[in-house]
Amino acid sequence: MFFPDDQQLFTVSELARACGISRATLIRIEECGMLTPFRIDPKTGYRYYNAYNAAQVGQYLLLPGIGAFLTGRRRTLLFQSA
Repeated sequence: MFFPDDQQLFTVSELARACGISRATLIRIEECGMLTPFRIDPKTGYRYYNAYNAAQVGQYLLLPGIGAFLTGRRRTLLFQSA
């Protein structure tokens, strides 16, 4: 998949706010291996996400509502309280 260099990128907090979830929940989604940042700054370690990543998060948030459930460790990590 091709992504232009001039596309809009979001920080963890910006993407979480845009998706209506907490920063901690977004990080849990990533820790579960369900989300990979578009870019990680090698100097700072900051993670940056693009519109495709936002769409992925939106899909994950819809899963329980349509009867699809995560199982095992991924469900535990994603839905545990912060």
